[in-house]
Amino acid sequence: MFDLLECAVSDLDTVARTLEPGTLDGPTAKRVVIAAAEIERRACVIKALAAKRLDDTNHWKHSGARSPEKFIADTTGGTVAEAAATVALGAQLDTLVGLNDAARSGKLSPAAAKLIGDAASADPDAEADLLDAAKGGLSKLREECAKVKAAAAGSDKQAKLRAERNFRTPVDDGGIKLEGHGDMASGARFAKILDGFTEKEFELGRREGRRDTYAAYRYDALMRMAEYAHRYATGDHASDSTGHDRGPDLLKFTGLSTQLILIANAQAWANSTPGTTVEIVGFGPVDLATARSMVGDAFIDLVITNGIDATTLAHTSRKATRAQLVALLAGRYECNVDGCHTTTRLQIDHVGHNGWAATKRTAIGDLAFKCDHHHNLKSHKGWRDGPIDTNGKRTLIPPAQANAPPDAEAA
Repeated sequence: MFDLLECAVSDLDTVARTLEPGTLDGPTAKRVVIAAAEIERRACVIKALAAKRLDDTNHWKHSGARSPEKFIADTTGGTVAEAAATVALGAQLDTLVGLNDAARSGKLSPAAAKLIGDAASADPDAEADLLDAAKGGLSKLREECAKVKAAAAGSDKQAKLRAERNFRTPVDDGGIKLEGHGDMASGARFAKILDGFTEKEFELGRREGRRDTYAAYRYDALMRMAEYAHRYATGDHASDSTGHDRGPDLLKFTGLSTQLILIANAQAWANSTPGTTVEIVGFGPVDLATARSMVGDAFIDLVITNGIDATTLAHTSRKATRAQLVALLAGRYECNVDGCHTTTRLQIDHVGHNGWAATKRTAIGDLAFKCDHHHNLKSHKGWRDGPIDTNGKRTLIPPAQANAPPDAEAA
């Protein structure tokens, strides 16, 4: 076996040394990327299985290392956190037969294998369902794993997170980091308020001719939140530190930018079924007790999944109503283009080739979210929606005359 590994390493070394990316055409480059990913999948499993055995034999102790994770990190040049995840996966492969088989056969990416390992360790009965969910892509798998872990953890998990909440501002490379951890309810509420400020910072940037990244606008929004809180506390509402006299205008949010939406199954909600989780749209699941404690807030909508038939909500105006927005958000809050999992700065699109211009109606079935890039391709570059795939998403079809890749910059 080790001879095979040495030969594989030697062959890969030859490829890495001789590969000339500039000589590859598009299709060939794609084949190389896929082949490299297949190698990475197998290597991840081999490394995890061997790491588990390294831990079992205590061989790492001969080096004087304080833990197997530290030994592996020092040996491979990785981080202790990465090594810990590898050792944990090895232990999970040892106990979860389905995961073991799927990972060894290369059916799972390293990220997918680790997600399933963590969730199925919390609830082994969910292993088969999670392996099936992996076929729908990493984003869908991440959602399902979060639900399994939330249900297995129960209400004590959120209480523990609340008790252990923290926030730090360490200095890093001449700058400062802002990092914290806490319970889902308070964190989601904070994030939605920040979303509202971020939208306003984005609008301001566009008016001033700036095109910063979404992350940059989000940082500016956080600074603005702190400044507005200070000005409110001190009674100074005249101007801000940038010299912009925007007053309270920045706080006039529109739409659902600051609204939290909870999605609950009607029967489970009514009967308080054990293990029930409620989805906070855009964030993840929480236990039923936590969700119940959130209801009643003016900034929270509760959607019962077998209540009103959302497909009957239609009208002749182009703009979606609030009820339709809530129903749409209660679906899947990410770009509806197959392969895209963007969940920031989503735009509501009238799906179909001609959209609202052809139907002159706005119904839930006619609406979907698209990221700004894909919305730009459809609205301004001649791309069109393909049929709905089995995963509920659509493939964007390029214009027939387009032989070159589209411009990646969104409008």
